[in-house]
Amino acid sequence: AAILQIDQVKVLESTYNAGGIGKEDMQFVCATDGALLCYATDNPAIDEPSAGYIFTWDMLGNGQYVALDQYDGENGTHSEFVEGLMSTDMKKTSDDLAIYFDQCV
Repeated sequence: AAILQIDQVKVLESTYNAGGIGKEDMQFVCATDGALLCYATDNPAIDEPSAGYIFTWDMLGNGQYVALDQYDGENGTHSEFVEGLMSTDMKKTSDDLAIYFDQCV
């Protein structure tokens, strides 16, 4: 990373179970031998190029981006529930600012 002057390196290790109920078939979300190199600006702006952006909007119209609700569970359970809603969308904004390397690791 230092040779290529890359500021950040992220290692992703996400898995999911593709098997039926009670069966194990663990799959990787990301290829274990691939890498994605992206340019991301330090100062996001509408006229600033970047490989992708995460857009967030105010879904309730009250100026808040996260709607939270909190309520008690059933009597005697000593439980409390917190629920959060957020409106975000990840979008690729430029093909020229990212490249995927397959079987490189």
